[in-house]
Amino acid sequence: MPRLMREAAASGRPVAVTNYRSIEGYYVPEALMSQWISRIRELEEREALFPLLLGATRLGVAFPSQTLERLGVAFAFDWRRLNQFQALFNLGPTHDEEGVELPVLSPAQPIPVEEGDDEPSWA
Repeated sequence: MPRLMREAAASGRPVAVTNYRSIEGYYVPEALMSQWISRIRELEEREALFPLLLGATRLGVAFPSQTLERLGVAFAFDWRRLNQFQALFNLGPTHDEEGVELPVLSPAQPIPVEEGDDEPSWA
């Protein structure tokens, strides 16, 4: 088996592992497997982004996104279109103008206020 692994690693291609002329499995070299894994992650990222990308394209909206930059997607930036897009897709900004991640704030909770006896009643 080590000879098979060395040859597969040198060729950079997967190799069938056989047992009495029956394929039992495949050996994939580490370098090739890591390429496949990185490609799968890229595809998953694009798949998650695809509905937003279609919506942004339909509205002609540019919004700062590292993913879109990696994909080579660029639009002229317009705040009005971005606001319209955020309203349609219920999104908000995650980074400021300099690319610094914005803090995530907890939702505001109302503080109950007891009415005093000396306050007028409007009922």
